[in-house]
Amino acid sequence: MESQFQPQTDVEIDFGQLMRALRHRLPYLIVFVVLVAAGVWLVLGRVAPVYKSETTLLVQGADASLAGTTQSAADSTALDAQAITSQVQVIKSRDLAQAVADKLDLASKPEFDPKAAHPSLVSSLLQKVGLAKAPGTTNVDDHVLDVYFADLSVYAIENSRVIAIDFSSTNPQVSADVANAIADEYLSRQSAAKRDTSADAAQWLSDQIVDLRTKVQNAEAAVEDFRSKNNLFDTGGSTPTTLSQQQLNDLNTQLSQVTAARTAAEAKAAQIRAALQSNGVPSITDVLNSPLIQNLVEQEVALKSQIAQLSATLLPGHPRMRELNAQVAGLDQQIAAEAQKILDSVESDVSLDKAQEAQLRQQLDSAKQTTATQNDASVQLRALQREADADRQLLETYLARYREAVSREQGPNLPADARVISRAAVAAAPDFPKKVPLTAAATVAALILAIAFILLRELASGRPMRRITLSADGEAPPPPAAPLETPLVSAGASVQRTAAKEPTLVPEVVDRVEESLRTIAARVLESGQKRI
Repeated sequence: MESQFQPQTDVEIDFGQLMRALRHRLPYLIVFVVLVAAGVWLVLGRVAPVYKSETTLLVQGADASLAGTTQSAADSTALDAQAITSQVQVIKSRDLAQAVADKLDLASKPEFDPKAAHPSLVSSLLQKVGLAKAPGTTNVDDHVLDVYFADLSVYAIENSRVIAIDFSSTNPQVSADVANAIADEYLSRQSAAKRDTSADAAQWLSDQIVDLRTKVQNAEAAVEDFRSKNNLFDTGGSTPTTLSQQQLNDLNTQLSQVTAARTAAEAKAAQIRAALQSNGVPSITDVLNSPLIQNLVEQEVALKSQIAQLSATLLPGHPRMRELNAQVAGLDQQIAAEAQKILDSVESDVSLDKAQEAQLRQQLDSAKQTTATQNDASVQLRALQREADADRQLLETYLARYREAVSREQGPNLPADARVISRAAVAAAPDFPKKVPLTAAATVAALILAIAFILLRELASGRPMRRITLSADGEAPPPPAAPLETPLVSAGASVQRTAAKEPTLVPEVVDRVEESLRTIAARVLESGQKRI
């Protein structure tokens, strides 16, 4: 009866065997690593040293005064990442590179001369298969620029407006000269571009000024013509007003004054009239200040004083007393008559003020109608005036910019939109090759590869591999107690297979083999063959 749980087989790696293999090959490993380190050191010693120099530029905002008439200062001075990247591409342009190469005569340098160039093994192979041009078939300028761009590195420093220009060369002086020449040529081109921009701006502004002058003259002529046709003349002063408005203001002032004078005269007349009705002297300034009334009052006072003195000795019916009383009564009548004259004069002034007030009101009504009619024309006049003022202001702005553009164009130097913050210096130590770091890295890499090769070779041999069999409960089963024999039946004979003393197959495989042998024996019996 076969077991319900089939045993499992697993493979185990003997790490001790791997370590013993490494120890066994340790001398060869040391020799290999030493040879690799020595070879790398010798190869790096034969490589020509390369020196690198760096120049840094600070890109600044452009001047907004000539950036354009419709461009705001914020737009013209703002620098973003795209603007810095654009300046990097300008520095890496082919025209600038050609100018630097001609200025420094790079074609005469050995490393830029195609005839003196010694291609590497890789370059030679690429030239043979047609993937690279041979030195003789390349133009001198193209070869110079190819070497130039291969040795050039221009990049923007992150989160800043600084651009770094790196140039590598086998000659430290050449690397520093080229890096500085690139920066100088870039600044020179920036200054020339600003000069060209100033010239273009001056020409454009000159054309605009001619048109604006004609436009301003026409606008101002239209304003004056409209003003004269509608009688909208300006009276001047701090607050400009038209003649009709000024006339209206004057009539209002005169009417107020006449009304006040009429009211005061009516009050005086009322007081004088009331005093005359009570047989008294009006206490009005105009009455009291009259010389005649003052004389009559003084005479009356003197007569009343005499009457008072004589009344002590004379009776009221005495002829002298009657004469004095008659003189006092006469003086009263004269005072009343004089006061009446003053009253008539005041009432005449009241009538005159009323007539003048009525006339002023009529003139005021007429002026109001005229002013109301001219208000609509004033609105149109102000619109024409605003248009003329806007054209005049734009003309003045263009004139100021034109003068500035001409002065910039004719000036000796124009500052560029960038400046050098660090010039390249002659490098004292080569940038490549770094013998010690490269040799150490190559040695460590060779050691790792050698150890990996030894371990993989040992694993491929199968020596550190051990096969174990696990039972259904995860434990290894005990070894078989006796040899295993399996009868084989053939036609007319019986065959026995005796298992080896030391089983080489796991029990699961043995069971499957025995089952296969039984099947083969049954087929032999059915076929009736005598020999297989």
